[in-house]
Amino acid sequence: FRGGDFATGAPHPAPSTRARRMETNCCAARRPRPRSPAPLAPLLLSLLLLGMAGALVPGGRAQEPECSGHGTLVDGHCNCTSARPQPDELGWVGDDCGTAVYYHAVSASETDVTVACSGGEPPCAQLDAGGTVCFLADLQSLFSTPAHFGLVLAGEYGAAMRLRGLLVGHGDEQAYPTNGSHYSFVLSSTTARPEASIYLDRAAVGEARPHSAYLCVTNPGSQPGTFSLRAAALSCPFTLSPSGDVVTCGGEGRASSSTCPLGVCDCVQQWARPQSPVYQGLGFEDCSAQCVPLPEPSSASEPSKHHVDGHAPGTWAFFNFSLAGVASDRHVRAAVVATANTSSDVELYVRYWQPP
Repeated sequence: FRGGDFATGAPHPAPSTRARRMETNCCAARRPRPRSPAPLAPLLLSLLLLGMAGALVPGGRAQEPECSGHGTLVDGHCNCTSARPQPDELGWVGDDCGTAVYYHAVSASETDVTVACSGGEPPCAQLDAGGTVCFLADLQSLFSTPAHFGLVLAGEYGAAMRLRGLLVGHGDEQAYPTNGSHYSFVLSSTTARPEASIYLDRAAVGEARPHSAYLCVTNPGSQPGTFSLRAAALSCPFTLSPSGDVVTCGGEGRASSSTCPLGVCDCVQQWARPQSPVYQGLGFEDCSAQCVPLPEPSSASEPSKHHVDGHAPGTWAFFNFSLAGVASDRHVRAAVVATANTSSDVELYVRYWQPP
């Protein structure tokens, strides 16, 4: 405080021109360089957009409803609250309760499982790549008595489809399909084999006594696909076609004469069950196997012949002949002609009195 008394507040003398110039230069040296105005509008807009994104997409992803809105989260796992739909209701299953499940009462009169959802847009039988739809097949305690349950899965136009079945019995009513379920059976249709089927009876399911079955169809391909699913349940053995036709106790030509009064087929004519013990699964239970008597040769130089058309690979054909009263040896020879879809291999078995 040059030229003045700070304590008394006496006025300072006016500074000289040189002093004023030095003071001005000093202030000019200390004055901060002015900055250009910041772009506030873009900054505020960016902050606003970031705030909105944070509110709508926390963590960069859209927030999904808890358990797809069809269940509650318990210990990190979804508990689906509508996994067992009733008639005319829609249920939800899966790890996230996001897979639709439709009710279907299995019978012999209505075999189309997809009828409950055929009116949807799109129909549930049309699956996108990786899509899944489930059905709850009500068996109505069918397996408490001797009974039979059959399924036929078909992919249309060569579409590959996979079906996973989960049988549900008394005591496990809370079970429903998830990725961690232990499924009872699996069916797969492919382009080369567009149809897949399975038949179950009490012997196949043991003591499970299922009262219902979840049937979940998945499209494992990379393109949308359409499928058909047929199911039937009867007290007698039957065959089920992909079109839904049910034939009890055998196929064409023997259903009218074969009966099933007590859950066991009473087969007639060449489809009759042999009096000797037979192995299970050969077709004598449902009249699908026949044992054809070979005609007697007219002479040693003229052997008898029996021709079989359309014998499917992997299946059996049974014949019988008698040696009673035959003075010489009897020779039996089998030959097979290959077709465009089969090989020329055939195996011949002979067993006395009992089908091999």
